[in-house]
Amino acid sequence: MKKLLKLFGLLLAMGTLFCLSSCDGLFGGGANGADDSNTPETTSSNPINHTFVKEDTVGYNYYYYTSTTRFSYGEHTECYYQISFNVAKKTWIIYTRPVASTTKIEDIASGSYEGDPSKEGKLKLIAADNKSATQTVKVEKNSAGKLCFIGDVAASHQYLGAKDEK
Repeated sequence: MKKLLKLFGLLLAMGTLFCLSSCDGLFGGGANGADDSNTPETTSSNPINHTFVKEDTVGYNYYYYTSTTRFSYGEHTECYYQISFNVAKKTWIIYTRPVASTTKIEDIASGSYEGDPSKEGKLKLIAADNKSATQTVKVEKNSAGKLCFIGDVAASHQYLGAKDEK
């Protein structure tokens, strides 16, 4: 009987160990429990640069910059980031959109900014939370004459569990 109890205890310990190791990423950091912290693409210490181009459409007191890089996350395929700058309040918000629609999927992060998103020069994006990174970007004209900047979206990607399309 003692041998049977020892064997049962050993099997129970091994089973528990196996379950814990196989569920390692279940409670991780990204969206939907995804933990991609070990892959360079989603680690906020490694930049993931996206080019944002200013849209011609300007709302009252708003400027919009759209990412040219496509990515996927969760059940959403072919998405992009858009940043909206509220000139009157000196605030920004970054959100995701599907390529095939103008409907917003979800807000990711927001904050305030210093500089002018409608002119060439330095623009400091100050994040209000840890879903995006505070960063200073250089707004300049691209070859088509449109204002653009390169922004690091690693923190937003990590929050979403997103992957750039190859």
